[in-house]
Amino acid sequence: MAELLADDAVFYAEQIRGQRFRGREEIESYLGSTGFEASGYNYTPVDDEYAVVTVSLRRHLASGGLADSTLAMVFKAEGDEIVCVDAFATEHQAIESVARRAA
Repeated sequence: MAELLADDAVFYAEQIRGQRFRGREEIESYLGSTGFEASGYNYTPVDDEYAVVTVSLRRHLASGGLADSTLAMVFKAEGDEIVCVDAFATEHQAIESVARRAA
């Protein structure tokens, strides 16, 4: 099971990295269009430039089961849009990535 979820985290990151949004509704819509249900959003400002948005994701498996995981997205504001610059399996990893960018 852990291997399945680890693969999901990589897949989610590949799907959302570089995407531009104008708010939570667009993020939810995008995730929904790729087959994921999103819930439980958490917003964490990291500095003046970046924020981390963590969301619980669920996808329906072909076998009839469900796979739940967490996606932590690093966002940067650009004009009236927010851009997902990277994504991770945990909020801690996402916040650490912002710290490395600043170093």
